[in-house]
Amino acid sequence: MGARDIMAHHYFEVDADEVFSIVKNDLEPLKKAIDFFKSQLFPESH
Repeated sequence: MGARDIMAHHYFEVDADEVFSIVKNDLEPLKKAIDFFKSQLFPESH
């Protein structure tokens, strides 16, 4: 909620390079982790 609050309400203070870095570097590993845990919790859906 913290990042969302900053981007939604303090957008003039947002560092665009930092947001790009997060999207580029952090979202794919997060998606892989979520997919892994989903497959462990719900094996029939994978």
